[in-house]
Formats: sequence, C-alpha cells, structure tokens
Amino acid sequence: MNTEKKHVDVRSLRLLRKTYGAPAFYNEKTGQLKRLNEHYWAARFARTTNVIFQEGCFWQYDGRSGLWRKIGEPALMNQMLRAIIRRHEQFAEKVTTSFLRDVLTQWKGQPVNREMVPPSCPFIHVQNGVLEFQNGEWQLLPFSPDYFSRNQLPVSFDPGARYDRFLNELLLTAMTEDDVQTLKQYMGQCLLGRNISQTFLILSGTPGGGKGTLVNVIEQLIGRDNSVELRTNCLTGRFEVGRYLGKKLLIGRDVPSDFLQRAGAQKLKSLTGNDTLTAEFKGENSIEVVIGEFNVIIVSNSRLLLRFESDEGAWRRRLLVINYERPPLPTEKRIDQFDKVLMATEGSGILNFALAGAAELLSQNRQIQRSEEQMKKAESLLMSSDPVSYFISNYVELDPDSNLTVELMVRKFRDFSQSCKWPLASERKIQSRIKEMMFELYGIMQSKNISYEGRAVRGYIGCRFVKKNHA
Repeated sequence: MNTEKKHVDVRSLRLLRKTYGAPAFYNEKTGQLKRLNEHYWAARFARTTNVIFQEGCFWQYDGRSGLWRKIGEPALMNQMLRAIIRRHEQFAEKVTTSFLRDVLTQWKGQPVNREMVPPSCPFIHVQNGVLEFQNGEWQLLPFSPDYFSRNQLPVSFDPGARYDRFLNELLLTAMTEDDVQTLKQYMGQCLLGRNISQTFLILSGTPGGGKGTLVNVIEQLIGRDNSVELRTNCLTGRFEVGRYLGKKLLIGRDVPSDFLQRAGAQKLKSLTGNDTLTAEFKGENSIEVVIGEFNVIIVSNSRLLLRFESDEGAWRRRLLVINYERPPLPTEKRIDQFDKVLMATEGSGILNFALAGAAELLSQNRQIQRSEEQMKKAESLLMSSDPVSYFISNYVELDPDSNLTVELMVRKFRDFSQSCKWPLASERKIQSRIKEMMFELYGIMQSKNISYEGRAVRGYIGCRFVKKNHA
C-alpha cells in the first residue's frame, strides 16, 4: 500500500505469523496454495500502514498534505490487492473480492484501531507545515500523522508577510479599532478550528459597503472545504447537523432580520456551546456524534432580532457584534473580486493577522475580551429584540399611588424606540406586549377603569414611570 509507516522487519513478520498464523495455507501433500489467511493480512495492514478504522469508516494518512482523509472500502480493497500481488505474485489468483472483504472485516476489529485524538497543544495546519503554539509563539513544524488533522488551511505560513491593504482598505475604513481587535481574535479562533470562547460573530452594516468581501476573505482563509452555510430555518430538521460534520466555520450570508428568531435559531447555543449533538444522514442508518464547537459568522444588512426563551443571559454571553459602517463604493472605485485579489497578494499576511489574534485569545484564558463599546452593541441588540420588555423592566416601577394609561405608555415607548433608532411594531402588538410584560414583571392586570381627563380608559393601577430615567 502507498502509505506504509515503516519497513516491515523480519522480527515483526515472525510475530505476526506466531499470533495470526501464516499468510497463506498450502496443501501438505501437494504443496498447492489453498487459500490466504485473512486474519494475518488484516493484522499486517493494520500495523504497517497509516490507515485507521474510526467512526465507522477508514481513514488514510496523506504524507504530502499531512491530512487524514476518508477512504472508501472499494478503494482500500484495490490498494490491498496491489500490495499483496506486488510482494507475492503467486497469491494473485486467491486475492478475490470475497477475501478482501473478509480482510476489511477483520481489520475493523484490530486493537491498533486507536482513537484519532489530536495532541493537546493548539495547532494550525497550513500548506507548508503545522503551526504549534509554544511559549507564546507559533512554531512551524513538519507534517506528522500524530496530529490526526483532517482540516488544512489553503494558505502557507510566511512570518514576514504583510496585510496592509486588508487592514487599511477593508477594515479601518469601516470599523473602529475595538471592532478590528474583536475581528482579529475571532479570525484567530476560526484558525484554531474550535469555538473555544463559545461565541458567535454578527457583522452588520450598510449594503454594498464590503461586508461580503470581508467574509469571503475569511472563508478563503479557513478554506471553503472547511466552511458551510448556516441555515437556521433548517436546524430543526433531522439532517441539518449532518451537513456540519467535519466543518469548522458556519456562515450566514445576507440574512433577514428574523434570521435569529426562527425556531432553529435556539440551536445556535448548542452549536457554539460545546454541546454533544447527533448527526443523521439521508439514506443511511448511521448516526454520528458531533461536538458543538463551530465558529459562526452571521452577516446582515439590517438589525437582527433575537428570540428569547428565558435565556437572555446565554445570548448575552455569546454575542459579538461588529458594525461595518461604510457607504457603498462608487462603481469606478470598486475592485472586481477584491477578496480574491487580497488572498492572492496578502494571503499569508492575512494569516499572520489572524495568528496574532489566536495567540491573544490563547493567552487570555481563551476568552475574547470585549470593550465597553462591544458590550454596548451586544446590549443594544438584546434590547431591540424585545424592546417592550426592556422598556417596562427599566422605565416602569410599582407605586400604589400612581396609575399609567395604555395610551401614555405606548407614546413613551415609541419615543424611547425612536431615540434608539429601533424599528417600531404596530400599536396593537406594542399594547399586547405591554400587557404581557406588566403581568409577568409586576403581576398587574390591565384595567379598563383608569380615570383620565374625566373618562375611564385602559391602563394599569399602582405603577409609574421611573423618575430617575425621566422616561
């Protein structure tokens, strides 16, 4: 086979014979070849090739790329056929399909089929080697099967490469320095292939400003084979998680404002929170275990609204928000396929930008540090997702000597929402939500007998606006 780990010495062959018998059986009288010993050949292949049976399939190490790749049983049987005949041409007529299937069956049960557990130290698999994080720095090392790597970045490491255009033309023209810092660390986390901070990134802003170009650069840096589209409307389906198997980055592009209010959006917490998930596949009976450690980037031209289910705190911990604010470029200033231009000219430099973010992330207890600006953006998104709840809980308080009319509460709420530049719901929806929150937070039912200017109107008894906020 073409991935032998080492030369098989005479001593090893003798041990195999002693344990599993001879490679072939002969007629004692005539000396004619009777059949091949599938137990021997299964043990030999398991011990002398970089092929492992794991997670219900065979994996083969490719020394040229340093990757472990899935190999189908027909392809593996063909490799076994050629390997046996190359060494023992006299066995050719006995290397049948039935024999090869028996060898595969025996191989699956071999004790050397160990767990494919990567080393504990953080590493990043690039085109020209493997970067290990040692003593606060990235060190480039040769490929090795011991990394058990299945994902490789399509970029080479060059410690001197720069990223001037990426930084000056794509980032600093559209975001604050705090946002650039957050983006750098999140890109670094994407390089690591695991969501160690258990966060997801929302990139919002004006259409045509360059958000799509930025996300395309990130996707090309991580590798399109390592990324997949995030579809919250499908997350409640049986087979959606199966699409994510082997991927490292989930991307939601140009999503509508209700993207995170759809039923499946609640599963985002599991996909990023290190939860254990199960993946099913169409036309198959197998089920795979998937760990929810995916990096997630969501891009939107409009303000996203979240759907809470008594878990506002969980969303708050996971939210990273970057406002990409840049007017659309005039047609004459646009660079066709600018993402590809940047990756072709600064790919290794952009890798260095993200590597610096990964180093920062690993050095600060694997948490993305949020500035006050970042905290305010996340809080604003949470507030705008259920603005009535926020308004009632922060601007209304109990007072046995006061009452509030529905009309006044709606008017004050509208003024508050407009000052925050939030979209407004219909008056009917606002009134309905006020009714729900007044009972949920204060236990006050709506009354139809609030006295106002000599007439009875709808409202709430025993409450007032919080004076310190001047609502």
